[in-house]
Amino acid sequence: MSLDFIEIANFLFSIHLLSTFSMLGLIWVVQLAHYPFFQFIDPTREIEAHGFHRRRISLVVIPFSFLEVSTGLALILFEPAFMSDFQSSLNISLMVLTWACTFTLQVPLHHQLSKIFDQKLVRRLVATNWIRTSFWTLRSALLFYILVGAF
Repeated sequence: MSLDFIEIANFLFSIHLLSTFSMLGLIWVVQLAHYPFFQFIDPTREIEAHGFHRRRISLVVIPFSFLEVSTGLALILFEPAFMSDFQSSLNISLMVLTWACTFTLQVPLHHQLSKIFDQKLVRRLVATNWIRTSFWTLRSALLFYILVGAF
């Protein structure tokens, strides 16, 4: 028994939706609780605490990120019938912007914080993370809109 194009497209959209919503929940927890909590870390253990954060958050972020990006790219080839070309392009564009922000803003800040834990850097991390939080929120709203329109 083989899967047809429609089943593959629908499956990919479902996994993409779930992984994006998972990242949405995660980014809001990080934005509202986790990153602001960095200001309360014992100054003698800041580097150690930041290292702990990076290792542990990666255990959650990497699997969902992989699913989100891989299914997002696969949806270019297997676009569901209920998803317009514009919606597909907008989804991919927002995903690319989110990850561009991650690698140009957040990753360098985390790299700096792993060497010198400075509260100015923490404030910059929180401030610039609003960009990613906004992109994931917009993408999630778009995917929810697409889902509702499919019924």
